[in-house]
Amino acid sequence: MKQYIKNNWGKGFHWLISNIVILCFVVLSLAIFSIDDGPRIFILKNLDFIILAKFVGIPIVISFLFLSFQNVTFLLVALIILYLFRETIKESFSLKKLKQKNLLQMLVLIILSSFLEFEKSREWSIRFLFLLAPWYLFSVISILVMTYCESKRQEEVKKRNQIQALFTLFEKHQINKNTYPVICPSCSGENLLDLGQGKSCDYCGAWLSRKEI
Repeated sequence: MKQYIKNNWGKGFHWLISNIVILCFVVLSLAIFSIDDGPRIFILKNLDFIILAKFVGIPIVISFLFLSFQNVTFLLVALIILYLFRETIKESFSLKKLKQKNLLQMLVLIILSSFLEFEKSREWSIRFLFLLAPWYLFSVISILVMTYCESKRQEEVKKRNQIQALFTLFEKHQINKNTYPVICPSCSGENLLDLGQGKSCDYCGAWLSRKEI
C-alpha cells in the first residue's frame, strides 16, 4: 500500500491541483454568466466559453449554454465554438476524462454552489445545478457502463492472447492428437511426449518414454 501511494503520489497531486484550478475557473465563469449582458460582458462570456470548451468540456459547457439560451447572439457563437472544439468534446466523453475531470467537477460544484451568498449568483447556481444534476447522473452511468465494457474488452483480449499463445506452443512443439504431457520422475519437470516414442527430459536429461497400450 505504501509503495502504491509512493508511486502514484505525483499523479495524484497533479490531478488534485488541476481539478482545483478548473473548479476555481468554473466558479468564476458562473459569476461572469450571472452578470447582465453588455458589450464587454458579451465578449467576456464568449472568451470564457471558448476556454471552457477547450479545457473543461462536457457537461459544464452545455450547462452554461442552456443557462444563456435566451441570448440568441451568444447561442449562435457558442454553437460555432462547440463545433470548432467537437473533437475536444468527443474526447471528454472518454472513460479517462470522465473519471479525471467531469465527475469531480460536478460533485464539488453541487456542494460549493449552495454556499454562494450573492442573490444573483445564488439564483444562477440553483439553475445551474438543475441543469448539472442530469449530467452528473449521466456521467455516473457512463462510467459504470464504460468500465464494464472496458473490463469485458480486456477479458476478451486476454482470452485471445491465451489462445494465440496456446497455438504458438502447439506449433513450436509440433503437438498433435498423439502428444501427451509426461512428468519426469527424476526432476518432476513437465515434458511433451509423442505416444510410442521416447526422448530425454528437457530439464534433467533423464530418458522418458511412454509406450502405446
